[in-house]
Amino acid sequence: MKKFSFPSLLVALLFTLILDTISCTKEYSYEGKPMAVYNLTDVEDRCIDAVVKGNYVAGATLDSSHYVYITANVTKAGNYTIQTNVVNGISFMAVGNFPDTGSHTVILKATGKPDSTGVFKLNVVGDNGCFFSVEVVSDQLAEYVLLASPGSCETFEVKGLYILNKEMDTSNIVTVNVEVLRRGNYALTTDTLAGIFFSATGFFNTTGKQTVRLRAVGTAKSSGLFYFKLLENGLPCDFKIPIQNAEPLAIYALVSLFTTENPCILKSVSGDYITAIPLSANNTIELFVFVFQTGNFTISTDRTNGIIFSNTGKFDRLGEQIVTLSGTGIPISSGLFSFIPQIIGPAPIGGYRCNINLAIR
Repeated sequence: MKKFSFPSLLVALLFTLILDTISCTKEYSYEGKPMAVYNLTDVEDRCIDAVVKGNYVAGATLDSSHYVYITANVTKAGNYTIQTNVVNGISFMAVGNFPDTGSHTVILKATGKPDSTGVFKLNVVGDNGCFFSVEVVSDQLAEYVLLASPGSCETFEVKGLYILNKEMDTSNIVTVNVEVLRRGNYALTTDTLAGIFFSATGFFNTTGKQTVRLRAVGTAKSSGLFYFKLLENGLPCDFKIPIQNAEPLAIYALVSLFTTENPCILKSVSGDYITAIPLSANNTIELFVFVFQTGNFTISTDRTNGIIFSNTGKFDRLGEQIVTLSGTGIPISSGLFSFIPQIIGPAPIGGYRCNINLAIR
């Protein structure tokens, strides 16, 4: 029998390991997992279903808000690395794993800083490449006007609940309409009332009528009906936000006559109401309510002719009671005006508003 020396056996073993390594390199990636096979292009070599997200401004570093969606039609599951060339100082890249075959959405994250403005074509590198376009704009400010009639923001929409001592979150949104005259960056903010304000920043990509979503920030410190004024650019406008009292909430109704005008049943109307003279502590309205369940309450009128009446407090007994609404503001003009006290918050048994006619000299 032929004998083999130890060195000969060692060489043979190393040779076998090298062959195994070469075989694995052909089949697996550097992570030891198979590489995916997929297609990214449509019939014109564009990236399938490409959607570019983010505002690309010359000289501004890109962040997590800048990315692009594309679709990959996968014929073999496995790892992938998809990246573009660098154009105008920016590029896109995604690394991941396709767990199975079929259509998959890939998110390529952007990096870099655009050097100049214009529309730029970025190509995914490799034999399976595709292209998409990114528009880079200047850092100019947008020109726009707030749509208002006549001072109230046009068809504004309030979303979310606004509750005393509650911190605002992503559900607390107000949408307003603007007319964009020139594309560019914008920043909208309101004054701060009851501990909260609304703001929005972004970029108008097109001109014409558009909707802006303003998010509430802060914690509500007062309950009532509050009119927030947008402060930026063009004709100002305002919108109203009802902030209800904290729990436990009272259940009650405003007492009124059941007629067409639904007048509130009043005990008294006090004070003088004269055009251009601010209201004082003497300007009050006493009205009747009927309480079914004790708890916190807030009653307020809309702002009419520059003035508003309101009160917030707690009912600690049941039955008919008198609530005193205090007036604030400055009357704008003379005449007979209708004020409508209303329950701010839930009104499960109805009777949530009634009417008061008030003469202003």
